[in-house]
Amino acid sequence: MDKALSRTLPGDTGGIDPVPRSAVRPAAGYRAAGHYLTTTYTPEFNSKYRLVVWGRLAAVRPR
Repeated sequence: MDKALSRTLPGDTGGIDPVPRSAVRPAAGYRAAGHYLTTTYTPEFNSKYRLVVWGRLAAVRPR
C-alpha cells in the first residue's frame, strides 16, 4: 500500500482514472502519470462509503 482514501462516496470515480486521484478530496491520490494498482471495497454491512487503496508498481516487465 502506498496511499489510501479511508472514506469516499460511491460516485467518486476518480480513484480508477489513469492517474488515480479522488474527485471529492483532490489531495488524496497521485499527481503524475505512472503504473498504479487501485483496489476499492465497501465495508461489510455498510454501503454509505467505499475504502480505496492505491499502490505504485515497483516494476513493469513487458511480456
